[in-house]
Amino acid sequence: MTSLLKEIRKLKNKNSFFSQVATLTSGTVVAQIILVLSAPILTRLYTPAEMGVLASLTAIVGILGVVAAGRYDLAVVLPDNDRDALLVALVGVLFAAGLASLTLVAFGLFGHWINPIVGLGDLHRFWPLLIAPMVFFVGVEQVLQRLLIRRRRYGALATTSVVQQGSVAALKIGAGFLGAGTPGLVTGAFMGHIVRTGGLLVGGRSVITANKREITFAGLHAQAWRYRKFPLVSSWSGFLNTASTQLPVILFASLFSPAVAGFYALSHRILKMPMSLVGGNIGQVFLERAARARDDKAELARLTSGLYGKMLLFGTLGMSVVTFYGDLLFPLVFGPDWVEAGRFAQWISVWLIFVFAASPLSSLFSVLERQGEGLVWNSVLLASRLAIILVGSAMLEHAVQVMAGYSIIGAVVWLALSVRIMALSGVPALKTMWLTVRTVAPVIVVQFVISIFLRGLFL
Repeated sequence: MTSLLKEIRKLKNKNSFFSQVATLTSGTVVAQIILVLSAPILTRLYTPAEMGVLASLTAIVGILGVVAAGRYDLAVVLPDNDRDALLVALVGVLFAAGLASLTLVAFGLFGHWINPIVGLGDLHRFWPLLIAPMVFFVGVEQVLQRLLIRRRRYGALATTSVVQQGSVAALKIGAGFLGAGTPGLVTGAFMGHIVRTGGLLVGGRSVITANKREITFAGLHAQAWRYRKFPLVSSWSGFLNTASTQLPVILFASLFSPAVAGFYALSHRILKMPMSLVGGNIGQVFLERAARARDDKAELARLTSGLYGKMLLFGTLGMSVVTFYGDLLFPLVFGPDWVEAGRFAQWISVWLIFVFAASPLSSLFSVLERQGEGLVWNSVLLASRLAIILVGSAMLEHAVQVMAGYSIIGAVVWLALSVRIMALSGVPALKTMWLTVRTVAPVIVVQFVISIFLRGLFL
């Protein structure tokens, strides 16, 4: 009993791992509830094609945004003092301003050629120009978020997520009732970035104010050089990883139709909610904890293997429901126009089981300064997925078939990545494989048997 009480007190400690995760998750829970409640309304106010055009635009922002800060955002948690951390953050902001400027020039001069290729051909030329400021805001958001994580201001992060999601949902629903179409969706997304950036600035103002007198050009140059591997190596890794996830939206819009892109975007976004709700927050706290334990191999292995096993179990329990029943659930929740999205979701769920387990651990490459290896993995992931989509679109008749190949390849690569990450932390490959099999297999077998019974009973 005494030992149990000690464990409970540890969990209640505000500095404990799970307490920090709970604080972040509390805000994300509310934000995701808003998203869940608004999604069935939005799918009835906007067509799959309109949602697909927005998905293409946000995919471009996502691909560029992940490298907007030169990946210096990942380095913000590493310096020994807040002054150097703020300097690293400012280097990231400068990178974001530069990339946003280049993006504005590209879409301003060549938008008439770029827009149709990326699925934005139906939009007025003005709307794609908003991609540039959105990329800048994403870069600023990233460095501010890491700055708050460094200071363990998890409450501020949670509040910002709620305010942002609530504002975006309200704007999109209001625009939908007014019949604004795709421009209404784009406006809502744009305003969401403004709201989030403002909220993070408010949360981080104490760190900025306390150290602003220490900002010098020499200091910026020193920190930019100290963490140069992040833009030189890690930025490519992040770009490739995000591109492998976001490019399908653009390719589906270009090779098939905006409606198909809308099906993929909805199913992928809904299924990634658990990752945003739990996996993303755990990953942020894991980054900080792993950075502290990087010189203690035993602690790092314990932390990594324990987290992998739990995330794999939770991911399999949740995603297997969609794997076996997605084609029935999606039209019921989102309306009859979204049956195809349910079929997409069935395949996407297979891939996301392994993404859910490994994604929070992927920051270990940065912690151990093995960014080059992370780049190799993301290159393999992107190349294999692009090959499946491009070849599949030429040889297969249905987009769902292409999605099946895409997801299977993704699952295999993410499993291999999990094995490698665990090995870096000190866990043998065979132990990781056995942990994976004994966690996933029983759940899948039980779900398969139940699905046969239920489909035979009700269909």
